[in-house]
Formats: sequence, C-alpha cells, structure tokens
Amino acid sequence: GLYVVVSGRVTISRPDPEGHLVELGERGPGGSFGEPGLLDPAPRSALVIAAEPSRFFVLSRPAFLGFMSEVPDATPGLLAGIRTQLRLTQEALFAETVKEHALQVQLHAGRYRMLAQLVAGVAHEINTPLGIITTAASILAQDLASLVSEAGPITGPIEDAIEAAELISNNLTRASRLVERFKSLSTSQAISVV
Repeated sequence: GLYVVVSGRVTISRPDPEGHLVELGERGPGGSFGEPGLLDPAPRSALVIAAEPSRFFVLSRPAFLGFMSEVPDATPGLLAGIRTQLRLTQEALFAETVKEHALQVQLHAGRYRMLAQLVAGVAHEINTPLGIITTAASILAQDLASLVSEAGPITGPIEDAIEAAELISNNLTRASRLVERFKSLSTSQAISVV
C-alpha cells in the first residue's frame, strides 16, 4: 500500500546483487513510499527503516481499489500524479547515469594521464644511459678512425672493433627511435581518451 509519513523520518534502501544495502533516499513529514503497491500487488524489495520515531497514514491496496470504484472521477488525477512521479523518477535515474558516466570518464582519463607520466618517466630513464652510450660509441668510432688513418691498412682486431662500433651506433639509434615511438604512442592514446 501507500505510506505517508505524518511525523518522523525514514530511510529507504534496497539490496544490490551482492546483497549490500544501497540507500535510495529518505522521507520526512509529507513524504510517501509504496505507491506502486497500490496498482501492482507484487512483493517489493525495498527496505524502509524508521530513523526516528515515526507515524504514518497507510492506504492499503483494497481500500484504494474500493475508493477508485466508488469515485471513478479520481482516475485522471491519479494517472496525472503517477505520470509526474514516473517522469521525476526517470529524470533522477538519467541524471544519476550521466553522473556515473562522467565519473567513469574522469577515472579513465586519470589512469591514462598517470600512464603517460609513467611512460615519460621510463623513457627519460632509458634515454639517459642511451645518450651516454651514444657519446661513448661516437668517441670510440672517432678514435678508431684516427687510429686507422695513422696506422695504415686495417688488421683483423681493428676491423672487428670498427664493425662493433658501427653495430653499437646503429642499434643505439634504433633503441632511441623505439623509445620515442613508445612514448609518443602512449601519450597520443592518453590524449585521445581525455
């Protein structure tokens, strides 16, 4: 049936799929709950708890149906009230859905920003030793070139050292490109999500 709070205050909650109670709201004097029970006798799953001593006006379903059969002119007003209540409920649900969606978007954006910062930090940490190795490889290549120009024909170990210096230099360039690509890919994905 319909319950109207005459005095006091109640909280209304409902269990979620895991069985935890989710508070749906509260009602004070003049507030009501149970309206759907007037039209639909199916059991309800909401839990109403008096937060303080309360008194109620109670309209049972049989009394309501009896009144409607005796005063059929009340039907349009009743339907208008139900329509208004449904609209308000739908608007509240829509607002809650929009709010939840905005929160999810903010959470995802925050995660991607943190990921972009992490990637930038890792790239910086990797680029520092790569830069030092690149400088050392360049000095090694210059020293080997100077040695070859002074010594004349290239022998086996020097030829191997020159080839190794080239391999180091080429792979350092490749590693630097991979780090930059990784960094730009992660940053662009984070920006596109935000």
